[in-house]
Amino acid sequence: MAARTAKAKAKTTAKELEVRVLSASEPGFRRAFRELTDRRAEEDSVEASCREIVDRVREGGDEALLACIAEYDGAALERVEVTPQEWEEGVEKVDPADRAALGKASMRVREFHRKRIPSSWEMREEGGALLGHSVRPLERVGIYVPGGKAAYPSSVIMNGVPASVVDVPEIAMATPPRKDGSVAPEVLIAARLAGVHR
Repeated sequence: MAARTAKAKAKTTAKELEVRVLSASEPGFRRAFRELTDRRAEEDSVEASCREIVDRVREGGDEALLACIAEYDGAALERVEVTPQEWEEGVEKVDPADRAALGKASMRVREFHRKRIPSSWEMREEGGALLGHSVRPLERVGIYVPGGKAAYPSSVIMNGVPASVVDVPEIAMATPPRKDGSVAPEVLIAARLAGVHR
């Protein structure tokens, strides 16, 4: 019974992934085309909703942001930023084996990105013209890590480590809180390993 259910699910998934080809000469084209274009209206609706939230937070600041967090994430917070104590307590909750695995992942990503750091160079031509390429890290980087329903420590590492490798002075991370208002411990330890400052 379980095998048949899995096969049925696989077929449904494959069917959902098919690309639908429409021909203007076929009957029902207008209706089918309208169905496809109505999806775009849904996407426009999502974009409009997001724009409304951004405008609300720009106008109302942290107070509006905290209201949005309560409304969309279901968490009642008094402040946005994780305190050093909360961060430390979260890190301590991570199982040592998970801590070691995240440390190894962070180290591997760090080594990879160290080899990719572009360098500055310049040269002067015979006529006196100075040519070159100047590479400077950004002064501040913000990374977003999905969350809420699940923890994504790999997203922290993949986004935070490249910035820390080039010594960005301020790396800030944003992630949705869990229902109790906390951030997943695995995300906090990954942020520590990735070089996130706030």
